[in-house]
Amino acid sequence: EGATLGVGAQPAAIPRWFVRVVGGNLVLKNCRMRAPANSNSALEAAVRWQRDDHRPIATQPTGNNGLPPLPPLYGGYCIVSDCFLVGGSRVIDADMRGRALFLENNVFVSSQDLLRVHLEGGPSAFGAYVELANNTACLLGRGAFFEVTPSQGTKGLASPLRFDSRDNLFCKAFEVTSEKPTLLRYHEPDLHQGRLVWQETSNAYANLGRYLEPTDATPALDQDF
Repeated sequence: EGATLGVGAQPAAIPRWFVRVVGGNLVLKNCRMRAPANSNSALEAAVRWQRDDHRPIATQPTGNNGLPPLPPLYGGYCIVSDCFLVGGSRVIDADMRGRALFLENNVFVSSQDLLRVHLEGGPSAFGAYVELANNTACLLGRGAFFEVTPSQGTKGLASPLRFDSRDNLFCKAFEVTSEKPTLLRYHEPDLHQGRLVWQETSNAYANLGRYLEPTDATPALDQDF
């Protein structure tokens, strides 16, 4: 809480991530992170939230009825609130299968992507959840606010990856280039086979190139989803 992170001007001083958590929960509150403005720097993402596939999944105790233990609602939680994260790198890179991510009341500025979500791996019984509330997110070029990597046709997903977005502003920051950002970049089968769901209320958008951009198909003229 209350951390301020930055890097020096020399490339040797630039890490791959400011914050990396493997197999644990993460809370960032009232933090400031300023990455190099150069998108080609060694910094891959400000925050890397990574699964540990060797870590056993916690279970709830059995009840008096003797039923098998039930898994927790999600296998991991990450909360980022009241933070200012700016730079040329991706902001958050997260393994989301069976996990929940909450972004609330933040300011994000990047020349790449805001959030990259990985769905592959992890327990087959869980979906994933991303909640966004009262954030201002600005991209400098043709990045994507949200990029979902292919789930590779993962079976057994009891619930999808669900985005719940309300009262956020997504916009292009400054006219430094004619390229415009995309809201959601995704694998076509994941959206149309129900593994990816977007719900929103009272969001605002400014100067976006498109809302939807499949990585494996030509973007449709119809951008309603």
